[in-house]
Amino acid sequence: MGPKKLIKAFYNAHVIEDPDIVSRFFGKEIILTWHSSEGCVTMGFDALDQFFKEINKTYADLRAEVTHIIKEDHHVAVRSTYYARTIENPDEELAISHFMAIWEVSDNKIIKGSMMSQPASAPMWHPG
Repeated sequence: MGPKKLIKAFYNAHVIEDPDIVSRFFGKEIILTWHSSEGCVTMGFDALDQFFKEINKTYADLRAEVTHIIKEDHHVAVRSTYYARTIENPDEELAISHFMAIWEVSDNKIIKGSMMSQPASAPMWHPG
């Protein structure tokens, strides 16, 4: 599977129902650097696996809507919005975050990622 196909498969995977999502898509050497409204965090394989396990406890459903995907060699850039249904209110789907990510793929696994996110609830602003 090529890099773009692998990344598409990851974004289309059903995160909530797949306890092996990290081992299926990420190499053991993964380094993810994530810049968010909370600051910057770097995660390796074990931290990423724990992060996804926590998501499974928080949401009834989680899906990504990809608006842009661009591949160059073994790098894939993705712009997406994540939508969730909470356990408390599974009938209402809400946009939770907008993401930009650049993934590096080797041997059919994601080995490096650089990501930026913004809460979907962030206010719109217009310059001067």
